[in-house]
Amino acid sequence: MPDSLVALAILGLMMMIPIIAILTRHQQKMTEMLNSKQAENATRGDVNAHLLNEIAHMRRQMDDMTLAIEQLKDTQSRQRTLETRISG
Repeated sequence: MPDSLVALAILGLMMMIPIIAILTRHQQKMTEMLNSKQAENATRGDVNAHLLNEIAHMRRQMDDMTLAIEQLKDTQSRQRTLETRISG
């Protein structure tokens, strides 16, 4: 009886080796997928931050241009007023 238990134990160990190899490989693949996803998310975060900075910069430029247009309109209005006073 002990010989058959030893044989059965050896057979069980032999069957466990491929199962452990499969589980290990699966765990490696899952870890790689998680790492790549984290790297991708970090890259997206960097891109999003860059785009938000660009939008803020463009808004500042638009505000500056709007102020410049308003100043130009005021200047033209004053010029017309002065021309009207001079000619009239």
